[in-house]
Amino acid sequence: AGVNRVIFFYNQSSQYRIKFVHQSGSSNADNRIVLRGLAGTRNLLQFQMAVVSYNHLLNRWFVSRIG
Repeated sequence: AGVNRVIFFYNQSSQYRIKFVHQSGSSNADNRIVLRGLAGTRNLLQFQMAVVSYNHLLNRWFVSRIG
């Protein structure tokens, strides 16, 4: 609580995707992911990276970049 955090996700696997789900009900309310735009889900494919930051005032993780 009270700390903003940043996590970098990198997918090096060609067999698996990392899936980010917007405001998933299966996550705790203080640990949900917010995606930009109207996307319900985003996949992180092989050799892609995502930057995810936590806003402690809103209690949400925000995916700011996938590329």
